[in-house]
Order: sequence, then structure tokens, then C-alpha cells
Amino acid sequence: MHLGDCRCIWEKRPQTIPDAQFKDLLDYWDFELVKNKSNRLKADDMHTLGPNSYALLHHELQQEDPNKEPPSQAKVYIKSRPRNPKRKYKTSYQKLNRI
Repeated sequence: MHLGDCRCIWEKRPQTIPDAQFKDLLDYWDFELVKNKSNRLKADDMHTLGPNSYALLHHELQQEDPNKEPPSQAKVYIKSRPRNPKRKYKTSYQKLNRI
């Protein structure tokens, strides 16, 4: 859907922004949405941490280590991509087995 075609956005626009500038904003936002979606589709090796961050995973792995040593980048990478056998992924686990 093109943002500029949405009547509700146009009706709720701030009256302090001139019409021409608001149309330019709508065109820009629409372009950014398309660009972001295409970039996300290119990503083939996404982490499966959900809302958790790499920093949190890094900290948890460090706490699990008996010497409290920071984990290697490879260990964080592998632990951030556990695969559920019931789900279908763009890439296989074979890529991780090479590390």
C-alpha cells in the first residue's frame, strides 16, 4: 500500500506542515519501507534471540564459564542461532558446523 493513498494519514497530518512537504514525507516514508523490507529479505542468517540482545547472551555465557572468561565471538554466534527442528529456515545449520 502506498502511504500517500491512505486517507486517514492525510486527515491526521499536522496542520503546521505544508501540504507539499507532507506529500514529500509520505513519499520518503514509503520508499524507506520498501527499502527496509527488501534489505530484511536479503538477510539469510538471522539470529534467533528474539528480543534478547547479543550483550545479554554474551553476559550469560560469561557467567556460565567456570573461570568467568568472556566467550569467543564464534561461541556467541553459534549460541545466537539455535535451530528448532519444527521450523523452516532460509539457511541450514551446516553453515554453523563449519565454525
